[in-house]
Amino acid sequence: MTINFNQKEVNSLIIGVIILGFIFGFDDGQEIFIASHWLANFFRFLLIAAISLLIHVIAHKITANKFGATIEYENWSIRRYWFSKKANFPLEVLGVKLLPIKKLPIGIVLALLFAFTSLGKIIFATIESIKIKSDRIKRIGKQFPELTDFETAIIGVSGPLISLFLALLFKSFNTPILEPFIKVNYVIALYTMIPFPGLDGAKILFGSKGVYVLSLVFIIMSIALIMVTGIAMAIFLSIITALILFLIYLYKESG
Repeated sequence: MTINFNQKEVNSLIIGVIILGFIFGFDDGQEIFIASHWLANFFRFLLIAAISLLIHVIAHKITANKFGATIEYENWSIRRYWFSKKANFPLEVLGVKLLPIKKLPIGIVLALLFAFTSLGKIIFATIESIKIKSDRIKRIGKQFPELTDFETAIIGVSGPLISLFLALLFKSFNTPILEPFIKVNYVIALYTMIPFPGLDGAKILFGSKGVYVLSLVFIIMSIALIMVTGIAMAIFLSIITALILFLIYLYKESG
């Protein structure tokens, strides 16, 4: 299987990596601004963001291919400035275009807004979004010609889970040099689970509420527990907690 990226995806990935590198590296931990130190910290997180985001997207692509579909990466954007169906960009007032854009890169806007207003203390890493399309030729022989909701959910959850796996993998080496890798990947895993339209979380939630509950609890518990216990125990307790809450969810749904 060949993993392909079109030029639009490459451009979006480059922008996404730069933004992620900037917001993670904004606060370099120094009381006094030293340009050389800040730039070194920025480029370190730029490299980490590039590796982490690329693996996250590749996981989506591999999973989509397994289900006879394709995905296209883009930075999270919105086409409406309000809930009304007519409230589409560009924003016009009395015939004057105030915002002459077709869509607002809300992920980038929020990421930068939180970074600047909190001086890098709050990281809002909702950058990544994917478009999922069925490929009828690839789905020949499958039960349904189009993707099912469950398959869409699995494609959506593959990204956050691979990011969590990378965080756990780096944590297992137990060395301070890998702490930035751990931080970037668990933040990406957590934020992409937010069920906002366009994010992985929305695709998972609307594809399968059961998969969303199971994966969200597992991710949150794993992130919380790897800070205070060993990897094996963190994974074990996270799986047990996720399964218990999943069974509770199924019980309530059946009732």
